[in-house]
Amino acid sequence: MTVHPLTLERVTCRLPDGRTLFSDVSFTFEPHATGLVGANGVGKSLLARVLAGALAPTAGRVVGGGRVFLLPALSGVPQGRVADLAGVGDVLDALDRIAAGSVAPDDFSCVDDRWDLRAQLQGLWQRAGLPADLRPEDPASRLSGGQAMQVALSGAWASGADWLILDEPSNHLDATRRARLRDARGVARWPAGDQPRPPAARPDAVHR
Repeated sequence: MTVHPLTLERVTCRLPDGRTLFSDVSFTFEPHATGLVGANGVGKSLLARVLAGALAPTAGRVVGGGRVFLLPALSGVPQGRVADLAGVGDVLDALDRIAAGSVAPDDFSCVDDRWDLRAQLQGLWQRAGLPADLRPEDPASRLSGGQAMQVALSGAWASGADWLILDEPSNHLDATRRARLRDARGVARWPAGDQPRPPAARPDAVHR
């Protein structure tokens, strides 16, 4: 699979109070791991949202091919369902409706080719050492901080996206799990479209 670069073209972002976080930024991300490091408050998370298409820049544009998955930094007690924390609640809901007899085009479009998503998630959760009885419909609040991050990472890993943008992916993880994110089973083996594997290498990472 060919993944095209993700490019910032003269991007500027200003806050509602008029403060400019960054201006006239041009940069091309190639399809390999890239870390974005900076002090708190300089706009790393905002830039991640711009790259993912979740926020329009004040000026300039983002150019790139393929699908981008953004995993924002987690803070506080997770809300909603485990499926929502993993970012796949809409897909699982569509799968349930189809299983109940839905023939709505929107449901099939939402699922796309992810018919085995439930089994895929269960496999990822098992390998991550999450509770054996964990279900997508469970409240996310039952999870510890580290478990919540593992669930969120599983959603990124199962996304099939061409690009993953991970905001502080090692937050809440212990030393062992942080090491797993850095080793050869992690970022070095992320090819878009292949069997999902854990992402990441360092805080504030933007990578494919």
